[in-house]
Amino acid sequence: MKPIGSLIINPNAGGKRAAKRSGALVTAANSRWRTFFTSGFEAAVRQTKQLFLDGERCCIAVGGDGALSSVLNGFMQAKQSGPIHPEACIGVIPLGTGNDTAAALGLPRDPLANLSRLETGRAVMLDVAKLIQPDKPEQFYIDICGVGFDAQVNANMDVRFKKRFGLVAYLAAVAKTLAKLHPIHVRLTLDQIEYEAPVTLIAIANGPMYGRGMKVAPLAKFNDGMLDVIIVEQVGRIELAVNFPKVFRGTHLSHPKIRMMRARSIEIQVDPPQPLSVDGESLGCAPCKIEVMPRGVPFLLPDRCYSNAILYDELDETPPIATREQADRAPAEV
Repeated sequence: MKPIGSLIINPNAGGKRAAKRSGALVTAANSRWRTFFTSGFEAAVRQTKQLFLDGERCCIAVGGDGALSSVLNGFMQAKQSGPIHPEACIGVIPLGTGNDTAAALGLPRDPLANLSRLETGRAVMLDVAKLIQPDKPEQFYIDICGVGFDAQVNANMDVRFKKRFGLVAYLAAVAKTLAKLHPIHVRLTLDQIEYEAPVTLIAIANGPMYGRGMKVAPLAKFNDGMLDVIIVEQVGRIELAVNFPKVFRGTHLSHPKIRMMRARSIEIQVDPPQPLSVDGESLGCAPCKIEVMPRGVPFLLPDRCYSNAILYDELDETPPIATREQADRAPAEV
């Protein structure tokens, strides 16, 4: 029986939650899914890229937002490097610390239910954001890139503490960053619009949430061909702390110091360079440029999955990746 696809497992995700629960996944996958354990972000990118170049049809990240980001980047690199399977797609089984992209897409929390429903799911075309930095290879993300306060929080977070304590580690990093809060002066070019001001943070969003449920861009859609740009202008520590809880409800956009714009291309100029947080990972610095790639990745959604962050009128779907009967009739690998 030919496998449906491959599971790319990050055993360190979610405070090693993935390692503890991946045994049940591997057992459930049996011969229907191949399984690969990776040692880090770059290793997962290389593994995914090679699998797609070798003709793999589907790679599913098992882990958090970082695991999904690595599989996305492996897919995009393979797509740029050579021919891949015409029905190639990616997906995610959320077992990480944040799982914000999976939550925004409405994926099941139970990994075994997710795996089972993926087999009768459909691949939908979602947008991808391309991140361009000077003297660095292109990188890609599916959710949110932040610069300013949120990226500084990510940079201040102790990785070992994060793996062990999750939200507590994040809140500790927030407190540490808040104590040293200072604005950054940026110059933005959003398509043809220029914007220059001191700001507290900027989020360039393809999806609605990050940071364990913060709905920073509550109106963002994964397939509208646009990026939502959320700008928090210069604010003080007390004002930021008082309004911070509103982000978890997505009710912060009415604040007079917050601007929301939409664009297909965003260029960020800042001096000195500022760290970037990209789908929960610290990946380089601004200055940078970000461009949306409409319908850039086929994303496998489980059966009976619904998300407010997808425009269903604009949806391009492929047939189910497999049913049990189809997989049983599939020819063996040569």
